[in-house]
Amino acid sequence: MGYNHLSTLPISQQGAQRWQGENQQKFSQVSCFFSSDYRATLQDINNFRRVVNQKLSESSLDEVSWIDAYSVQSEITVKTTHGTMNTTVFGVGGEYFFFHPLYLRSGQYISEDDLSQNQVILDEQVAWRLYGSVDIEGMEVEIDDKIYIISGVIRSELDPFNNIADQDNGRIYMSYNRFSEISNLGINSYEIIIPEFISGFGYTLVDTGFQHSQKEVINNSKRFSVKNILDLVVKPYTMVMHKKGIAYPYWENAARVVQYWQSLLLFSIIILCFILLIMTIVFIKQHQRYIEQKFKSIIINIKDYFLRCI
Repeated sequence: MGYNHLSTLPISQQGAQRWQGENQQKFSQVSCFFSSDYRATLQDINNFRRVVNQKLSESSLDEVSWIDAYSVQSEITVKTTHGTMNTTVFGVGGEYFFFHPLYLRSGQYISEDDLSQNQVILDEQVAWRLYGSVDIEGMEVEIDDKIYIISGVIRSELDPFNNIADQDNGRIYMSYNRFSEISNLGINSYEIIIPEFISGFGYTLVDTGFQHSQKEVINNSKRFSVKNILDLVVKPYTMVMHKKGIAYPYWENAARVVQYWQSLLLFSIIILCFILLIMTIVFIKQHQRYIEQKFKSIIINIKDYFLRCI
């Protein structure tokens, strides 16, 4: 598995490329994760959206489109007439399924703009456990004594890194508005794809736009660059030491696993190059006299050739 190939595996990190398409304007994808004690509210999200529109308008880019998404997760019990199981529910908003384009086995995605907000999406694991099928669009599940209509069934990511990071007992997705009716947990993940007309524009905007003291902002578009991975090689402890009490969602943990493997590969390449350099120096030292004689012979032959040509 090649160094560059690793960075293409987490599809949740490739949103900026998909959004840009054939557009000449470059975009960046930025994530913000909030600590368990200082989560974001829907008002925080809406306030930040106004800041984004204002900044783009000031930069004469108000007509350039941008998208965002936010989410939170919690453990819940879901019931049907066929059985009961504990699983993880994600309350999502914005264009969540653009950032996380999970494959639809049946049905359709839910959206923040849906008139009916009482729909949910199940992953294959939950669908099979509760109904023994993935073709269950329109059927019902019960969560916290409320009935929800199944909009569709999705397949979780198939790459090995998400499989490592995703140890949940299945997943259910619902709108954040409905999630807030069954849980008082605030938003712990925000993502945005925004024009990058100045290097670092998106990162700085998110970092300054949310006033939460305990948060972590990540430029997803640059996290797999050689420079960033080299920083991890030099300071590997930054991958494991976190003092902000942030519980990362599974896709962020998967991206960190990719960074870990990239840092190992880059470290191996550096060590290999260093060994080859040492071997070359030793070889030159051991054969220095022969190399000097050979070099002098080549120079003499070249001189003789030009003298004959004259």
